[in-house]
Amino acid sequence: MNRIVLVFWSLLFVSVCAQAQIDVIGVLSPTDHDISVALVRQEDTLVAGALGMVCYMRGTELAPLSVPKPLADIVAGAATSAGFMLVETSGDILVIQGDDVIRRRMPDRVTGIGWVGDSLFVLCRTSICVVDVEGNVKNVIPLALPSKVIAGACSRNNVLLATQDSSLYLFDEDRGVQFIAKLESPVNTVIPDRELFHITTEYTALSYSLDRDSVATLSLQGSNLPAEVQAFASRYVFAVDSTRGRVLVHLNPRFGNTLNSPVYACDRVDTVLSVLHAYTVADIPSGYAYSATLASDTGELIYGRNARCLERIDTAVRVRINESWSYVSAIGRHRNVVAGVISTIEGNTQRIQVRCRRNETDSWTTKVVGHRNLRESAIECSMSVFNDSVYVRYDDSLFVVPCDSDGPAQFMGLLPSNVVSMPLQVEPALLVITSSWSSGSFVSTDRGKTWGFVKGRYAVTGGDGYIYSSTYSQVLRRRLVDVKTDSHDTLKIDIPTSHTIGGLFPTRTGVLVFDRDIDQSVPELTHRILYVENGTVVRELAFVDSSPAMSLGLPVHIGHDSVGLFLGFGGILLLLDPTTGLVAKKEFDLSAINRYGVVFDGQTDVGNPTHLSMISTRGFIVELDLSSPTSVDDDPNLQWVAIRNAFPNPTERVLNVTISSLPTADYTSWRFGLYRLDGSLAVDCKPYTAPWTMNSTMQTVSVPIGGLPQGMYYLASVSRGHSESRQIIVVR
Repeated sequence: MNRIVLVFWSLLFVSVCAQAQIDVIGVLSPTDHDISVALVRQEDTLVAGALGMVCYMRGTELAPLSVPKPLADIVAGAATSAGFMLVETSGDILVIQGDDVIRRRMPDRVTGIGWVGDSLFVLCRTSICVVDVEGNVKNVIPLALPSKVIAGACSRNNVLLATQDSSLYLFDEDRGVQFIAKLESPVNTVIPDRELFHITTEYTALSYSLDRDSVATLSLQGSNLPAEVQAFASRYVFAVDSTRGRVLVHLNPRFGNTLNSPVYACDRVDTVLSVLHAYTVADIPSGYAYSATLASDTGELIYGRNARCLERIDTAVRVRINESWSYVSAIGRHRNVVAGVISTIEGNTQRIQVRCRRNETDSWTTKVVGHRNLRESAIECSMSVFNDSVYVRYDDSLFVVPCDSDGPAQFMGLLPSNVVSMPLQVEPALLVITSSWSSGSFVSTDRGKTWGFVKGRYAVTGGDGYIYSSTYSQVLRRRLVDVKTDSHDTLKIDIPTSHTIGGLFPTRTGVLVFDRDIDQSVPELTHRILYVENGTVVRELAFVDSSPAMSLGLPVHIGHDSVGLFLGFGGILLLLDPTTGLVAKKEFDLSAINRYGVVFDGQTDVGNPTHLSMISTRGFIVELDLSSPTSVDDDPNLQWVAIRNAFPNPTERVLNVTISSLPTADYTSWRFGLYRLDGSLAVDCKPYTAPWTMNSTMQTVSVPIGGLPQGMYYLASVSRGHSESRQIIVVR
């Protein structure tokens, strides 16, 4: 294994590191996406949410606006005198004026937006930008916090900021930045509510009072509130309508089921929440489903998942927008076809449809697979795309839907009675259904007419014509003619019994085996890929990393002869080609898709892996371009020079700075220096970078600072509209 580790590192040093393009494809229509923001300006009501959804509300209908690609979630917004301004998870802002949508990039990644007095503040990771209603930057206020801002909100003349290290800060234009508190976990949202800020983390919720300059405890008053709610509930504020003071609150009772807990509409006076109405599970299918609200004279309009809008009049609740609602049951891709199974609930009926398209066009084709009466709950479907057809399973039936013709869905046959909703795989020679947490899979070699049982948690067809399956630590192989029997070979592969096989991937001549557990025999964290031909391991490669996050890697199949390890939301994909032994490293900016849910599957073009499709549990396909890095003109991130480290800090005579960039960085426009608190340049660090050149990926330079007075300074790197700073303390 040590020899393998050394080979890996030697290959990794010559690997390609590039920021690659991504594209997010929504299978649902824009008016079916989740709503997270509701804003009003004069006669216009704007709602926005998942995957670039921006719509005007016209009575009981939504009028979508066209948002330029690439698309991202909308997470915050503000009304302006000229229209609206929205914040994307990509870190950009959208300026909405009438039907025009313009994307603007700020000097740093945006995390929030709001009015402070008469100024519109855009909250960024390391600074606050004051902008006009057109989105043009008028002033930049550096924050110089120990870590980057991940969430924030504005109220009255104050800004509350939450940073990566779970700290809260209050910014006032007159008093500067003040530390408030250190929380146990990172902040998810900050919601302004006049003199209060509501802060939520993954497990806790609290409020901060501007008037009291302290954390405030909210109380809940109302008739018929359960005793356990009064005593043990944590309050999660979903949304606030500041014009009426209406607050939407979700309760998480101690040891209770959050998803089945009620949501309360409240009026607030000081720290007392008076319950006006309780929305039950019958009104809201999921406790997390609604995240935007507007108050009316008779109740409130509550927006949320699948673009639904609940309207309350006195104690009655009705659906104002989307009497029916749709969600993605399954999603997939093969070659140039992407598709999803859409379940639509209308009354007591569930309609199952397939929506598919080719990559070269933006037009979708929708075909109905079937209908069923709802009994206890809606069913989930499984599916797979193969060539130009979509194979769909729901209930005990199997259908094939042609994507390249006008033909309808065709019934293929019935499934074994003990098969439940699990992934469906289609191979050239057989069709595989994996059963629920059992030790086997059901296989059909005659396209769904008859079925055989194969032992193993995974089952694929190798390029050598054998069926490969696996138990937790064994790989089994059998011929197609032996599917109906229990005849199989147990391959002699060196996998410790304490390890778990995390996946099998077919190749042209065999199968790839992914050993997902860490090898404790070497000091580094190691995963293995075994390349099997004719029942024996012909090549063994290792993924090595020094970070525990490596253990969260997701294996993905890259074409027929390579495999990758996708390192979660770190945006790093390691590609291994077992035939040549080459290793490539690609980096993706996944900030725009983090809110789409955990990626759980991946596919590529067969034989020509130019795109990798990561499939989200929220029903989106994320297309990662593997063919070439993003062009310099299209992505200013490739022109950026980053500060990796600055030491010692505090420093007395010399400051050592580690900087890095890609060879495409724009050196001519790059500014690199040590700045005083008033913004004036104290030391121009750029002359001290020699002999560093733009062809170097990383180097440490020494900057003499012996002549500077004692005090606090900021080390800043600025290039092509991007900025990054570090707080530096000079001592004497």
